[in-house]
Amino acid sequence: MRRPRKFLLGGAVIALALAGLVVTGVRQSVVYFVTPSELTAATDRTAGKAYRLGGMVVKGSLQKDPATLEQRFLLSDG
Repeated sequence: MRRPRKFLLGGAVIALALAGLVVTGVRQSVVYFVTPSELTAATDRTAGKAYRLGGMVVKGSLQKDPATLEQRFLLSDG
């Protein structure tokens, strides 16, 4: 009778550990996109800080430089 209890307890511990790992992984992989309006209104902008910027490219604003492969464009909230 003691063996099934040990298996249940061990299984519960393993399940809780896996659930904790999944929750931690999901929290760390959540990506928040900043809109252009939010970025321009932000007061804590720091040089060198990376942002994930989301928006729409303004029609006709795309400029390509074939020599350097650089692309420039304007971004809008839509």
